[in-house]
Amino acid sequence: MLRSGTGQPFCAGPPADSLALCPSLTRCAQAARLAHDRFLLPLLTSFFMAQSTLDRLALAATLALLVIISFLTLASPGSLPRVAGGDKLHHALAFAALVFPVVVARPAWALRAFIGAVAYGGLIELVQPSFGRAGEWADLIADTIGAAAGVVLAWLTRWVLPIRSNVA
Repeated sequence: MLRSGTGQPFCAGPPADSLALCPSLTRCAQAARLAHDRFLLPLLTSFFMAQSTLDRLALAATLALLVIISFLTLASPGSLPRVAGGDKLHHALAFAALVFPVVVARPAWALRAFIGAVAYGGLIELVQPSFGRAGEWADLIADTIGAAAGVVLAWLTRWVLPIRSNVA
């Protein structure tokens, strides 16, 4: 913890008593902290401390797909080659592929992977206008359908193939 010259704890943000003046800001801060403590931190900690080869492969595939999806969805439309098939189909396939490795490696994380993928899709749609693209509700719906399909496909894969992992 950083301390000021007087030995008091130093806060880089607004003074703590200013949060008391704005209850909605306090609720937002509490919600963000809860999401960090209960969702993001365990997810990242567990994956970065991956014990099995399957966990490491799932982490590498997921990170690679995050980079690829980010590039393809935020690049200017003119710089991307036209690919046959519908735009919504591409969204669904990308998000199915995104959740698939996580759920195959850690089936108990299916809900976390699904929610994370949908939140990521929503974030992409929110920032696309900053990159000269248009965010669309239909894209987010396709992302959601794709993430759900990826979870189901991963469960089916684990059911058909006897994949053993160190953790559930």
